[in-house]
Amino acid sequence: MLDSIIKAVPLPVSTFVGKIKAGITKNNKFFESIKRNPLAYIDQVFGDFQTTRIYDAVFKPLAQAYDTFSLEMKRVDERLTNAQEAVMKSFKNDPNKARMSSYKMMAYMLQREFEANPDNKQVNPAADFIRATIDHINKGQSFFKGKDAEMLQQILDDFGGEQIDSQKLYDSFNKAERNALAVMEDINKSMGSKAVFTGAVIRGRRVDALNQYAHHNVLSTSGQMDRSADVSIIEAYNQSMRASTKAKNLIERTGAATPLNFDVFSSVSRGSRFTLTDFYLTEPIRTSRKTISDTRKLLEERGDVTKQENEIVNAVENALELTLDDLLTRTFSQSTMLENVIQYVKKTGYRLVLASGTRAMAEGASNLAFAAIYAPKDFAVGRANKTVLGAVGIDVMSNLKSTQISRMYPNEILSGRMIDTSVLGEKAGDKGGRAKAMSLIKPLRYTTGCYRPQRKESRLSLTH
Repeated sequence: MLDSIIKAVPLPVSTFVGKIKAGITKNNKFFESIKRNPLAYIDQVFGDFQTTRIYDAVFKPLAQAYDTFSLEMKRVDERLTNAQEAVMKSFKNDPNKARMSSYKMMAYMLQREFEANPDNKQVNPAADFIRATIDHINKGQSFFKGKDAEMLQQILDDFGGEQIDSQKLYDSFNKAERNALAVMEDINKSMGSKAVFTGAVIRGRRVDALNQYAHHNVLSTSGQMDRSADVSIIEAYNQSMRASTKAKNLIERTGAATPLNFDVFSSVSRGSRFTLTDFYLTEPIRTSRKTISDTRKLLEERGDVTKQENEIVNAVENALELTLDDLLTRTFSQSTMLENVIQYVKKTGYRLVLASGTRAMAEGASNLAFAAIYAPKDFAVGRANKTVLGAVGIDVMSNLKSTQISRMYPNEILSGRMIDTSVLGEKAGDKGGRAKAMSLIKPLRYTTGCYRPQRKESRLSLTH
């Protein structure tokens, strides 16, 4: 990376445009030039058409880690979605009955966690969390409303009082609910080893995993699950991923019975997202930041750092920080209903384009022709090895640390090479909602009505 910066010959036109934009935004002109191109081509911005040294040193490890993280998170969310849909179907798609079921399952998991960890100050009885949540809702401090508080109170009345009877609660579940509980317990168990490894190896702090772990999704006190809650999480994670930061477990509990989001599917998804983010992204983020820091030191040690060299290092650093901010925002923020609708329209429109036999043949033929012309040998090998068409292909690309997994295997998001699906709609960070006043109302599931932090800068694409 150092040689690339020293020998950089920024493209005149790109630099000129960047300088004009910088006059408006007050940003670094080279940073403005970087923003106008995919990060995979960042070296070309500085006149290097032979290598990708800056991209390889700073951005490629992030792209590889994020694609692997996204793949595993999609697998978790797919299992949760299938389980949730089965529960929904078992109640004939009645949203309030499904909501009550979700609250009951969360209460069961909290009580099981309490019973499985005796004398542990990090756990509390499910009844304590229910009471705290009811009080929180009744004070008007929550996104959830009175109907949700009534459901939680009913759980207390029907299955306990001072303590929730976990066996009585489990006996009340139907087959779909029990299967969903098994799925969620398996997901939580699979995250345990990753949390222990991350704590001990990556963050340098041993983590004592709880038995029958249940993630606590603490409610915001701002009247809605709002932007400030997302921003605080993002900023905390971003800070903890700096190489100079001492290890800190961001999911550490206070031991208090706090008001919780009792949507069990949302909580399991969110807990998995926290663990997988730590496991896959902490090390590459710290490495990328340290690479820039070390490059800056080497330039200073060499002496006579030119203005251009200093501006290029600053531009690369600004691009990295913007990318990390966007990456973490995309990871932890909830999707709004509008974004879910846009995502559905985009997917449906693409399906309609390919529904015509003529169009489908033309699309397929053009893609095959491009592959055969651009890389004939690779294309021949790929056709001979048919495993790329199945689940094995995903594992192969994951093991090879590919940055194109989400494009090749979009998992319910139809896309093409020239479509960046992250621009139109991103993964929902929360499946939750609240109870409806009328059970006849059929809501769009998996939407929250929450707000994603607004971006002031355009997104930077990590991949081609």
